Amino acid sequence: MYRVLRIGFLSILALLPFHALVYVWLTSNFGHIKLWQTWKEILLVALLPLVIWLLLKQPAFARRLFARRVNQLILAYLALHLSLWAVYQPEFEAAVAGLLINLRFLALFALGQLLILVVGSSELVGGGKASRVNGFKESAIKFVLVGGAVVSL
Repeated sequence: MYRVLRIGFLSILALLPFHALVYVWLTSNFGHIKLWQTWKEILLVALLPLVIWLLLKQPAFARRLFARRVNQLILAYLALHLSLWAVYQPEFEAAVAGLLINLRFLALFALGQLLILVVGSSELVGGGKASRVNGFKESAIKFVLVGGAVVSL
């Protein structure tokens, strides 16, 4: 399960810099514009059941995540979006698009935090705690830097 979450997270980090190029190429060749536009969100939603299961299986992770002020603010931001959606009742497609645009980076941030907690947990992943956490962070940084360098060039 951890591997699936890690691969999903690192895939988003690796592919995100190339989103525009891949999106335009796939749309022009195969159509399905909405599918290619929302691949990141689809992947995040596909990982959501694993995240929920992990948080239910390891309540200590949930407590640590939700004890952080930044995550409480993320939940408040989500609640604000949902309450404004309920009050103003925009068209469904527009409301979903707004939620996806405004919340996807926060969902990715929360997933990264959860993975750091999982990597630091000795019962879920083998090896030394510090080396696992540093290895995961180094992998994520490499994905971001390599993607950014290729796009910049």
